[in-house]
Parts: sequence; C-alpha cells; structure tokens
Amino acid sequence: MPMIYKVRDPVTKRNEYFASYPQARKSRLDNEDAALEVMEYNYKWQLVIMLNDAYKQGAEDVLNGMD
Repeated sequence: MPMIYKVRDPVTKRNEYFASYPQARKSRLDNEDAALEVMEYNYKWQLVIMLNDAYKQGAEDVLNGMD
C-alpha cells in the first residue's frame, strides 16, 4: 500500500511531506518537537483528499497568523 509521510512542526506550523520513511525520520530527528504522521492511500481520489486537506490546513494557519 502506498504511503506518504508528513512531519509537522507544532511551533512553526510547517508541514513537510516525504515519500520514504527514512527521509521523514531524518527530518523528525532534526526537530524533536515535530510529529510524524503516516498517510496510506490506495486510490488517486484518496491522494486528492489528502492534498485538499493540506491546502485547507495551510489556509487555517494563515488565518491564525502563522505564515
């Protein structure tokens, strides 16, 4: 099952997406406050929903004053 790894820094509200676990783990180790989330998908429409959620979260961060 294909996976995407998301690392979110709660302080800066920055998201980074990775295609492999080792890359995501390295990013997470660089910032101990960051959270690692694994997102699995089977179909393209699920990937589209994940992308839309990422845009929505970015818009909410901007509205909350986090550029």
